[in-house]
Amino acid sequence: MPSAPKQLELTARYATVNTDVGKDATRLSEILLGMNWYFFGHRNKIVADIGNYRAKDALSSEADWRFRLQFDLSF
Repeated sequence: MPSAPKQLELTARYATVNTDVGKDATRLSEILLGMNWYFFGHRNKIVADIGNYRAKDALSSEADWRFRLQFDLSF
């Protein structure tokens, strides 16, 4: 993205795990979108992301949204 500032990094992640343990198999999945904003190179950054986490087995299904805002400081 030529118009995006150099300090900005966009992130995305999709992950899934199937425990595959017979009738008690559980499937876990995650979809996450986020961004990092860097200060002073990679030494300090603000991290923000939002993700949807799901757990599904033969009897039930659960979903949860999570938002994270974090400041990483390196010295």
